[in-house]
Amino acid sequence: MTYTDINPDKDILYIYSVSAVYDSGESDETSADPIFIPVYNPPLNLQAVSGLDSVVELSWEEPLMQNFGVVTFYDIYRNSSVIFRNEAIHTIYTDMDLDNGVEYEYYVTAVYEFAENNDYDGESEPSNIVTATPIAGAEFSINLTSYDFGEITIGSASEPVIFIITNIGGHPLTIASIEIEGDEFILMNEDEALGVYAGGEAREFEAIFISQLPAGEKTGIIQIVDDLGTRVTHNITLSGTAMHYHDLAAINITGPVELTYNEEATFEITIENLGTADAEDYSVVLKLQGENIVLASAIETPIIAIGSSEVISISGTPTLEIPAGEYVIYAEVVWELDMIPDNNTTDDFAVTLNPLSIVDVTPLKTELFGNYPNPFNPETTIGFAISTGSMLRIDIYNTRGQLVRSLVDREYPAGNHSVVWNGKDDNGRDVSSGVYFYRMQTNEYVNVKRMMMVK
Repeated sequence: MTYTDINPDKDILYIYSVSAVYDSGESDETSADPIFIPVYNPPLNLQAVSGLDSVVELSWEEPLMQNFGVVTFYDIYRNSSVIFRNEAIHTIYTDMDLDNGVEYEYYVTAVYEFAENNDYDGESEPSNIVTATPIAGAEFSINLTSYDFGEITIGSASEPVIFIITNIGGHPLTIASIEIEGDEFILMNEDEALGVYAGGEAREFEAIFISQLPAGEKTGIIQIVDDLGTRVTHNITLSGTAMHYHDLAAINITGPVELTYNEEATFEITIENLGTADAEDYSVVLKLQGENIVLASAIETPIIAIGSSEVISISGTPTLEIPAGEYVIYAEVVWELDMIPDNNTTDDFAVTLNPLSIVDVTPLKTELFGNYPNPFNPETTIGFAISTGSMLRIDIYNTRGQLVRSLVDREYPAGNHSVVWNGKDDNGRDVSSGVYFYRMQTNEYVNVKRMMMVK
């Protein structure tokens, strides 16, 4: 026969005995071994902290001391199911990879072991029950992950592009740094986008592309880092193409079919812009086919919009005597911000020249013409006109204002003249590549122009 003692009190030593009861009396008692029902003390003061980015942090205190058994493990329960068994030396646990915004229920039990048999002899009642709901942590978005500034002429800057940083997490966020790689790309107002962002807050900064030599595609990166550094980082890829003016403002030039020079030759040419950018910051020089003879220089060079044309008035006198006949005139457009070899634009037109005693023509004014070619290597011709005989001096200077070469220092008669600079200084040494200035001075006239030596 069996008997079950239901819900006996714990932490009490029980001694059970059984006797048989007869009609004539009761038998002697038969006693079993004493039984002690232990109390398995549970962990105390369980706490849960809702962490960021799918995390809950749990902590608790050790159970009350008792005279038997040793806590060996803690079993951690989430929503009534064991999720982890912690060694007894640890009273903290981090539950990760949870769903943000979902409430979770937790409790912890202590698992005891008795020395006599070295088995896990019992599990305590649950600790207090706690709940926690993880929230989205520090996270931000950028309105643009890449941006192409397109084709920008060398020496020019793009329009600013706006980048917007938005805190899309459920926790305050600190943007610690915004940095850029790539010499041609410049940040603007980035300091205003640094600091602490409240949830949903957005701030702006800007960047521009400054087109520089050499021509070609350029790339850069903007890196945005939060205060944790390695956890939340966004990179923005930048690109842009540095273009020569002659690539963007392709031209077509037409001129007169017949030209008669007199004392002050004046005629018109038409320049049509066939490119994808407005033509500006340029000058025009006319020369004869195969000859370093500058016929004239442009007085005014207006901006030529995309797809439009402009009539330009040309005036001047040839630098040397030119026989009458049919010639091909080359019109060379020199882009002032793009002075490197082979990057000027040329077009040509046929013309019949009818000079009128060019050799005997006395210039109406003293004038320093542009040098040709420009850029040059190793020599260039400088043309000039003198209306009356005079002492004349032409000197070459570098960009620091230092005298490089005294090219001319003598008296010249009235007329059109030219002189060649061979690219050497006063000591006969070759000069280095770069920008140089040539200065012409007479008794009543001073002018300075720029040229470039490229090797």
